[in-house]
Amino acid sequence: MAMEESKKKKVELGKEEAERKSASQIIPPHV
Repeated sequence: MAMEESKKKKVELGKEEAERKSASQIIPPHV
């Protein structure tokens, strides 16, 4: 059960990372 939960967390983190990457690609960082 614990492994299933950790897997879900990893998937959620991966989605967040993908969203951040796609967002940075669409909107260039103002640095």
